Amino acid sequence: MPAKSTLIHVLGGRDPVDPVLALSSDNEVSEIRGDRVRSLGRPSCPKPGDSEGPPHFRMVARVGDHLELHGSASRMGRTEFFVGVTASNANGRWTCAVDGARVDFADRNGGTGWYGADGFMVIDIRHLTREIPRFYGYTARPTWTAASEVSVWMWLGNDPPWFRHFNGTVWEAFPPPPLLEVSVLFQDERDAIWAIGENAKPTSETKVPQLLAKMVDQQWRFVSVPADFDADAMAAAKPSADYVWFFGTHWWAWDGKALHRMDALFKVRASWASPTGSLWIAGDGLAEITRGPQ
Repeated sequence: MPAKSTLIHVLGGRDPVDPVLALSSDNEVSEIRGDRVRSLGRPSCPKPGDSEGPPHFRMVARVGDHLELHGSASRMGRTEFFVGVTASNANGRWTCAVDGARVDFADRNGGTGWYGADGFMVIDIRHLTREIPRFYGYTARPTWTAASEVSVWMWLGNDPPWFRHFNGTVWEAFPPPPLLEVSVLFQDERDAIWAIGENAKPTSETKVPQLLAKMVDQQWRFVSVPADFDADAMAAAKPSADYVWFFGTHWWAWDGKALHRMDALFKVRASWASPTGSLWIAGDGLAEITRGPQ
């Protein structure tokens, strides 16, 4: 393997005598038998459409008598999103194909590896694809948040009620948020779960006020919000999480007792909580939040 490459995914054999497959950061696949390493080459995939660059593969799989790689390529439209890309070495040569599903960039909390495909399923492209449950033969559109690779919260509606936590192995049932519709979910650094939504359906003539609820120890409680509260994104800094931030027409900061309103600098579409304690937000602009509202 190249000295500067990094292992992305390792796949063991079906039997102890089978070789181990390793996928590196430069898309090269290697076969490992004991202390011997043999390169199986790397796919040379063209940039899909108007993508920003060639695809990055994140998983290697055995499919019959050949190998498949699964990954994505970044594209830019009104917002950044990803298209799924696969590569196969069937017939002795690598070929590439773009998956049918568009994969939206939805890893709001940064670094968890979870993405959503057209809103209909959740994908962890680092390890494997996880498809969410189906209702009555079709897949519901989820509201979800990924706090880590092994902590995903998802709401699928109230008919029937479906609110689950993925713990890395299974989906566990939890009390659903006390809301008719849930538009935003978020897990803060203290493991509290927040939900933003409404208890009535808006119409073309009326706007339904947003409600904010918080779950601690499996108990939901409403948080008092002003009449003009609206938010479509949330974030919190690491490691102290002294403030939980809400972004919409205005920006709001929760200090544990009350909400503080700020003028919005731009539309927020994604965030990243730095280990040093600051919070980076991006969208129609870019900013670093290092302290609470002044």
